[in-house]
Amino acid sequence: MSEIITKPTEKKFYNQYLYKVSLRCRGARIFKILDPEKIRNINGYEIKVSYFPWNNLCHYEKQLIVDIAEVLRDFSREYGTRVEGTILDIYTNVPALYDALSKAFPINIIHRFEPDLASLDILDEKNTLAVKKLPHGKYSYKVFLKPHCLSNIDEKVRLMDYMESLKPAITLTHAVRSWFIHTYTNWDRRYILVDNEQTLMLLKLRQGSVFGQCYKYVVVDK
Repeated sequence: MSEIITKPTEKKFYNQYLYKVSLRCRGARIFKILDPEKIRNINGYEIKVSYFPWNNLCHYEKQLIVDIAEVLRDFSREYGTRVEGTILDIYTNVPALYDALSKAFPINIIHRFEPDLASLDILDEKNTLAVKKLPHGKYSYKVFLKPHCLSNIDEKVRLMDYMESLKPAITLTHAVRSWFIHTYTNWDRRYILVDNEQTLMLLKLRQGSVFGQCYKYVVVDK
């Protein structure tokens, strides 16, 4: 299964799951309204009735949908799902389910995530990201920005100018700067990288309200 793109789990998904498998499945939205047992026994007409307007997609990939449901049925209440368009994300802490999905649907997998055994203790720690090496070899923190918390555009510009002066202790691209200055709604999540705790403290002292969720990178021994 070397062709499957496998990525390391940096943090628990939804603060709960260690494993994730993303499957491309047109009609995946049916998993939002029906449990696997019902999907296994469904016929084309029932799919049309229960999930219009995605009925054609469900019908077209009926066998794939039923096959996925068959695997999930054996692991009741041991997984979570998320549907985004034609992508079905399946989360679990059960290696057997992860392996079963990987073996059954290799050509449908977009990517999958699994933890490194050495990182398991770190993944249980709050707000940490387990990595093999620090980003760019130097940044210890990943900090999400909240531009909607600062309404005055002049203050936004001054803050961005200040952050520019801290480079390369932090990362700040032109795109992120422009986005921060012109965004006033809480709908997008972008972040900067910060080299150490001292720099992070400077940012928070300057304008703490605009710095949101912060994760610390912890290097896991190979």
